[in-house]
Amino acid sequence: MKKIISILVILLATNKLIAQNYKFGKISKKELEEKFYPQDSSANAVILYKNRRTYFDYVMGNGFMVVTEIHERIKIYNSEGYKWATKRIPYYNPKSSKSDKINIQSASTFLLVKDKIESHKLKKSELFDERINKDWSEEKFTMPNLTDGCIVEWKYRVISTYGRINKVQLQYGIPVKKILCSIEVPEYYQFSVKHKGFVQINSVQSTKYSKLVLTQKNRPFIVAPTSFKATDIDYRINVTKI
Repeated sequence: MKKIISILVILLATNKLIAQNYKFGKISKKELEEKFYPQDSSANAVILYKNRRTYFDYVMGNGFMVVTEIHERIKIYNSEGYKWATKRIPYYNPKSSKSDKINIQSASTFLLVKDKIESHKLKKSELFDERINKDWSEEKFTMPNLTDGCIVEWKYRVISTYGRINKVQLQYGIPVKKILCSIEVPEYYQFSVKHKGFVQINSVQSTKYSKLVLTQKNRPFIVAPTSFKATDIDYRINVTKI
C-alpha cells in the first residue's frame, strides 16, 4: 500500500511540474531553449497558446457592445518565422459613423540571455494605424528585439457597437499547440454558425445567466429633486466553447 501511495505522489508532483502556465509573461526557460517543434521539426514558428473570448457588454445609452479579448503566445524558431511577430488587427472604421475601438493591453518579446529571461515591451510609438478602405482600418505592430528562439506574446481587446462576431480561426500556416475559444451571446441575439473545412469541430454548448441594471431618470415638472429608478433584468447567455 505504501508503494502505491508513493507512486501516486510522484505522478502528481510530475504533472504539476510539467503543467503549462498561460498567465501573461509566465514564460519558461524550457520554452525559450527549445530549438524546434517536436511534432513538426520543419515549423519556423508555433502558436503555443491562443485564447479568444467574445462576449456582449451592456453600456447604458449605447446598448450591447461586442467585446473580443485575445491572448496569444508564439514561439519563433528562426528568421523565417519572424513574420509571425507582426500582428495586424482589422477593425470596422466607417467615415460616417462610430468605429470599433482597439486596446492593446500588453505586448512583449521574451529572450533567453546568459541563462536569464529578458523581456522587451512593445512601445506605443511602435503601434501603427492604417486605413484599408473606406470602411475598414487595421492596427499594426511588429514586436521588438526579435532573435531566433524568442517568444512573443500579446493581449488586446476589440470593442464594437455593431453586434458583429468576427470569424473564429482554428488553423494557421504554422502548428497550433493549444487554442481556446469562448463565444457568449445574450438570448436577444441569434447567429447562424457556418463551418469551413472537413474536420469536425468539437464544441461544448452551455448557458449562464446575467443581469442588466437599467437606470431611468425622472424629472418632475414642479420644482423638485431629480430622482432615479433602477430596474434589474435577468437574461440568459448562450455559451459556445471550443
